[in-house]
Amino acid sequence: LVKKEKNLSAWGYDVVHMQKSQIAEREPFIDTCILPEWGLCYPGEGAIEAHIAARQLIADAEAKGTKLIRTTAKGFCKNNGCVSGVVLASGEEVQGDHVVVAAGLGSVSLLASEELALPVTRVPALLVNSKPTEEKLVNEVINSKYLYVRQTPDGVIRAGCEYPGDDPGDDPEQTARDVFAKIRQTLVGGSTLEFDHYTIGHKPVPEDALPIIGP
Repeated sequence: LVKKEKNLSAWGYDVVHMQKSQIAEREPFIDTCILPEWGLCYPGEGAIEAHIAARQLIADAEAKGTKLIRTTAKGFCKNNGCVSGVVLASGEEVQGDHVVVAAGLGSVSLLASEELALPVTRVPALLVNSKPTEEKLVNEVINSKYLYVRQTPDGVIRAGCEYPGDDPGDDPEQTARDVFAKIRQTLVGGSTLEFDHYTIGHKPVPEDALPIIGP
């Protein structure tokens, strides 16, 4: 964590060093017995539900005249050796001044068709969801050594855990229950939370742990 703070500060990233008392003030419902002596806060970061963000972005784009094509891209088309568009699953070509590849794990196979290696691997991820609660138990997005948790606008406590772990293992139901038990232990008043469901997905992870962006 010390190394991360040093690197982020050197890059000019907005990072704030916070003592245990400051963390407790920001997150009064986290049991102080498990709070670290210090941590890092990233004021410029936040979270939004992916499906909500996608719907809003699409609606805004369509309102500005963007044509939405609901299909799959299987490759790229070229003009004079330069990428000029994409080839759809139907074989139709869609031309464009710019092509942005933002297909998550699908980007790996897309770019591989042009003999470009994208250093991204997939990691299984288990997320546990509580039933909605009217109590505001988590104010920020918490990312600790063992637990990461946030509360959605509709009151759901959503969390994952490094141990028992992201990997759902051979018994994902039991892993989810173990993670939920850790949530209840972590939060003051957490004993009133009710387990709802869990989901399993595969998240793209850059092999060097750095964001991937380029021309």
